[in-house]
Amino acid sequence: MQQFNYIVFRRPLPGLVTFVKEMWVLSNEIQLNSNLNEHDENHKLRTFYFETLLLPQFPFGMIDYNAIASILNHDGGRVEDGRDINHGDRGAELYRKEVPRHFPWLDHNSNAYAIAKHNQSYGDNGKKPILENMYVPKNIEGKIFALVGDADRGDLPRCDFFDKVDLGYINTEFAKQFFNTKMHRDLYNNGINKLKISLKELLR
Repeated sequence: MQQFNYIVFRRPLPGLVTFVKEMWVLSNEIQLNSNLNEHDENHKLRTFYFETLLLPQFPFGMIDYNAIASILNHDGGRVEDGRDINHGDRGAELYRKEVPRHFPWLDHNSNAYAIAKHNQSYGDNGKKPILENMYVPKNIEGKIFALVGDADRGDLPRCDFFDKVDLGYINTEFAKQFFNTKMHRDLYNNGINKLKISLKELLR
């Protein structure tokens, strides 16, 4: 176990910390707009943190690297805060253009799918945009989509008009149990500055 204050890699895979650092740098270099407010570096840090909490629900392995690559690039296609309804598709296109030549061994189809679909308002069947309502192609690992969606929605309380996470839009059991708890809410009070510091120390 490698612990960095608030953040805990409960599954220390080979080269994972180095991978996170390198993917963090790349995601910052290729993003379309680095001057956003609601979707700034701190949003990326928190969603990455949530991803590390959610990953141990799934079998140990490559999903860790792919889910992290996806969450660090999920808002890369944003050009503005607010709805920006096409940012998922732009982000997936940007990911496919830039990431494979640096990390050819990742599951790029699944990662691009997760990025493209993470901001859908509805599932493919017209219901809520969670995994069970998506028509996921056979060559796509749907769990990456679920993880990215949960980690992103877990940070909604940063916005003034969201006092809690609607668990009806959450896929994974751990996220349903963790979001809206005191521990989760405390991240937006006393704990948030400590979280920023510990994550930035990791990424040095």
